[in-house]
This record gives sequence, structure tokens and C-alpha cells, in this order.
Amino acid sequence: VDFGPAAKVSFGPATCRIHYLHRIAKTSHLSFSHRELRTLATAAKSMGHVNWEKVAEEVGGQRSPWQCFTRHLHLEACNAKPWHWSATADRRLEAICVELGTRDWHCIAARFGDGPDAESCRLRW
Repeated sequence: VDFGPAAKVSFGPATCRIHYLHRIAKTSHLSFSHRELRTLATAAKSMGHVNWEKVAEEVGGQRSPWQCFTRHLHLEACNAKPWHWSATADRRLEAICVELGTRDWHCIAARFGDGPDAESCRLRW
């Protein structure tokens, strides 16, 4: 494979893997179909937003885990509803973060129920 001028730059293993998965391996570079988007949303939710390899298998269509992950994040950002923080919600966020830690913002947002999304919680913290 000819990397051109980029061959002079030293790439780390993660960069090489990403390049392989997105440029060399046979992954689809077409837009997601409506069926793929529905399957993506269902699979991501059922697998807890963590196992993107399994999500990609569910979606099919030669989609990579990275494609599924980034598309899902984009869809979440587009569908995010504004959340107005109150003093009570701030205290609740603090209690949830003390209990669960701050590693999984989706889990923290889920504890709110019909409240803020994961990104709103992370930004507020």
C-alpha cells in the first residue's frame, strides 16, 4: 500500500488500525440506510452502548464498529433535547456521580430516567 508523503510520518498502532479498518478493509462507505439506522439504535441500546463490535455485527452491511459508534453519537447529538438544570437536579447528579463514578455517562443519564442525556450530564459535572 502506498501511503505517499504520509509514509515518512511514524504512526502508532491505533492509527494504523483505524487506517486499515477504514481505508483498506472492506467496509461500506455509503450512507446508512433507514434499516441500518433502526438496527443501530436498537442494538446500541440493548448492548449498553459499549460493545460496538457486536453492534456492527447486528447492523451488518459491512459496517465497522467505529462507523457504528460515530454514527450513533451523531444521532444522539441531533436528537438531544435541551435540559434545564435546577438545584435539585444538580444535587441528584452529584449523588449519582458519587455512587456510580464518572466513567459511564450513559448509565448516569439513565438513572435520571426522563432527564438529561449523557452529554448534558458530563458537561454539567
